[in-house]
Amino acid sequence: FSSEFTGYWTAALTLARMTLFISSGIVLVMFSEVSGIEKDDKNARKLILKKAFLMTLLSSILMAIIFLVIPEVLITLLYGKEFLGAVFILKYMGIAMIFISLIQLWMSYWLAGR
Repeated sequence: FSSEFTGYWTAALTLARMTLFISSGIVLVMFSEVSGIEKDDKNARKLILKKAFLMTLLSSILMAIIFLVIPEVLITLLYGKEFLGAVFILKYMGIAMIFISLIQLWMSYWLAGR
């Protein structure tokens, strides 16, 4: 790929990772809560998972909406007008990060249950 496209991709990826930073806080709290519960108490584990899933989903969707509504403002503030070509990439990355943050949540839940 060209160096220009690589720069756009890097700028969009850096901004999209904010979704993972926000959801990782929820995941870390869920991990410690689930790992502290006895393995026999599956209802308590599932309740924590449901709450964490809902919070992760809502925060990820909120970030995706922000990336869809005002990507030009974010990119201009953080990178400058030269990187406005990254707007197209950022919109799709915001949506993709919803699924990646939910996968991160599920993997942490699975690891905490072991």
